[in-house]
Amino acid sequence: MALTGLFIVAELKRYNIDITTLSETRRLGEGSLRELAGGQHLHGVSFAIQNCLLPNFTESPTGVSKKLMSLCNPLIRKQLATLLSAYAPTLPSASEAKNCFNQMLDETLCCDVHSLTITNTFFQIKNKYKVSDSTIWRKIEWSDETKIELCLAHTYCNTAHHTENTIPTVKHDGISIMFWGCLSATGTIKLININYADDTQIYIAFTPSNPDKGAKRLRDDDPEEEHRGRQRLPVGRDAGRFPEADDPKSEDLVHDKKKLQELMENEDQEDQEAEPLDESSVKKMILTFEKRSYKNQELRIKFPDSPEKFMESELDLNDIIQEMHVIATMPDLYHLLVELNAVHSLLGLLSHENTDPVVNVAIAVVDLLQELTDIDTLHESEEGAEVLIDALLEGQVVALLVQNMERLDEQVKEEADGVYNTLAITENMAEFRPGLCTEAAQQGLMQWLLKRIKAKMPFDANKLYCSEILAILLQNNDSTRELLGELDGIDVLLQQLSVFKRHNPSTAEEQEMMENLFDSLCSCLMLAANRDRFLKGEGLQLMNLMLREKKMSRMSALKVLNHAVIGPEGSDNCHKFVDILGLRTIFPLFMKTPKRMKKAGLSDKEHEEHVCSIIASMLRNLKGQQRTRLLSKFTENDCEKVDRLMELHFKYLEAVQLADKKIEGEKHDMVRRGEIIDDTMEDEFYLRRLDAGLFVLQLLCYIMVEISSAGIPQLQQRVHQILNLRGGSVKVVRHIMREYVENLGDGKSAEFKENEQKRILDLLEDF
Repeated sequence: MALTGLFIVAELKRYNIDITTLSETRRLGEGSLRELAGGQHLHGVSFAIQNCLLPNFTESPTGVSKKLMSLCNPLIRKQLATLLSAYAPTLPSASEAKNCFNQMLDETLCCDVHSLTITNTFFQIKNKYKVSDSTIWRKIEWSDETKIELCLAHTYCNTAHHTENTIPTVKHDGISIMFWGCLSATGTIKLININYADDTQIYIAFTPSNPDKGAKRLRDDDPEEEHRGRQRLPVGRDAGRFPEADDPKSEDLVHDKKKLQELMENEDQEDQEAEPLDESSVKKMILTFEKRSYKNQELRIKFPDSPEKFMESELDLNDIIQEMHVIATMPDLYHLLVELNAVHSLLGLLSHENTDPVVNVAIAVVDLLQELTDIDTLHESEEGAEVLIDALLEGQVVALLVQNMERLDEQVKEEADGVYNTLAITENMAEFRPGLCTEAAQQGLMQWLLKRIKAKMPFDANKLYCSEILAILLQNNDSTRELLGELDGIDVLLQQLSVFKRHNPSTAEEQEMMENLFDSLCSCLMLAANRDRFLKGEGLQLMNLMLREKKMSRMSALKVLNHAVIGPEGSDNCHKFVDILGLRTIFPLFMKTPKRMKKAGLSDKEHEEHVCSIIASMLRNLKGQQRTRLLSKFTENDCEKVDRLMELHFKYLEAVQLADKKIEGEKHDMVRRGEIIDDTMEDEFYLRRLDAGLFVLQLLCYIMVEISSAGIPQLQQRVHQILNLRGGSVKVVRHIMREYVENLGDGKSAEFKENEQKRILDLLEDF
């Protein structure tokens, strides 16, 4: 495979590929990389990595062998990934070479430190967006043969020389992009300066026989262009800030090599002399951050229209923010961030004016806050975490984060990642302190989430995360449920869910988002005011259609319908459901559990519980003509639905009796050991009985009592007939219902509870 450096760089940019592995497919002696200074052939494997990722790498690539290279890549949540570039020996190779390669590969793959290992494939970070060819290039300039700085996975210093039928080698300087291999061309080595539309610059060695017609060759008689062609090329950030003097082609290779080794030794010495992380070093770091932040602010005010005046300070500020990530490893020192006012300064930078994708200060702060608030880190030091969270909330962190997200363009990868990390901060804080959900929702997060969810954008990780955060905010929180209703959130949820009426989610991630939206809708319906909004928004019609369409959304629609009709607040929804012919939908589900429900992960018990609860709620709430239509369903086809009712009754009665027998045995053992069975233990035993099927049994008995007391002799006779045939007893039904009445209580008022208990006991008298 013959690829040019220009082609590889263009493809990485066009498809937003962060890292790719390269392999040299030529045999030794037939065009492999050759190091002129040392006389060595360099062939086999390598990596190509985008410039913007290099600061994130803490280690250089490791050459395991000539045919195997590894690269440690940091992931989120302090996890690591090992990327491998492997070029297996060819079939004619000796067995010894093959065995040696396999052994090295096994040893590398068996490393248990890292979370992920990827070999010879694309490694892509989430949220990729393709860009059109017209936006990739601004200009391509050709210079004379010039030194090129590339970071290779070997320690030899090379210059960009090229001879016919060989692969060009490059100078190693420890910075810039990583590139090696897969070049095949003839001619004189040239340097391409590629300016992208986002002002990112990449310099790459390329050896064309004939330059592209569209490329501009520098003229030898142009002194300005000649000077630009000879100056040192700023490939990395440091290179751009510290340009060197002219570097003529005749410069001695040995001098370059010594200079490089000196630089590397200095870096190693600096690393060895680095101070350990303690209170003193953190204070120094925070002080440096404050100074750079103040300097940047001062220069921006002084030179608002001259970016070149304050860009240096912006880069310095970004650097110190990156260095502060190390504080996340010591949550015990979080109090220093608060005491030295660093939290306030960081929050102030969330509104920083620089939105450049390369050096976006606000996004850098978001990344830092996300790591500082990582839930695992917070639990390492509860005291330090409390201090940090208190300071963030006092500084209105959620409101500032929302304001920052409003100005981010998610079509840009870095800004899309910034949105994702912002949502992660919210999740971390909500998990650590659930009580802040109300405050977060009221500071604009709820409104932003609804806006983002309904935005006409392709499904991506951010939309999934938004649905997850929304479900978290609404969980067990009437304040956020009310706020969502006031923001027309019920309509937003229904509109988004309507997509799945006739179509299944295309991916597992999209299915997860659908479930999150259903869960959010169920939470909202626990508030009476939202049930009216659900009714007016034709939510019942949508759920009814989903139940009929038999798609993946069917089981969740059943759960939503249950939440919509339960309790006295569901009376209007019950009547409307009958009016839209919902009885034709619900009773087939009552008669038989669909197989698709089982495949979708909904158990028979869950399905039957939802259906029985819906029927019980309608018997409780329906009046007049609608109630008559419901009762007539039980008389159809020779009371087949009563037969199904009694079948389920005996099924769950048997399950509960088995659970009771087991619990009684445990109680007997506890008494024998002299243990006291207190109220807490009794509550635990009751919950176990409910989980075993007692709640479904109570619903079935309630339906049985309701239809028997409806004044239709046919129904009452059929119920008693089946009880007698199956060895059942009216006393057992009454006992189950009295136990249900004793434990009745769903947060309603004492008056409601008393009236409901009296109503059910009156029904039992007529049973």
